[in-house]
Amino acid sequence: MKPLPRTSDTPVLRTDLSDNSKWRAVRAAIRDGWIRGIGLEPDVSFVDDSAFER
Repeated sequence: MKPLPRTSDTPVLRTDLSDNSKWRAVRAAIRDGWIRGIGLEPDVSFVDDSAFER
């Protein structure tokens, strides 16, 4: 298996590449669902690589 990219953030790994709109919704939920209104960003790295598809 291919190793995950090195990052100091928490990886969010896409394993189902069948629906781009759902992936965009997941990304938006993570980005927008974190503490709103005080300028904090989630410490995540989105990994969108077909090598990890299940």
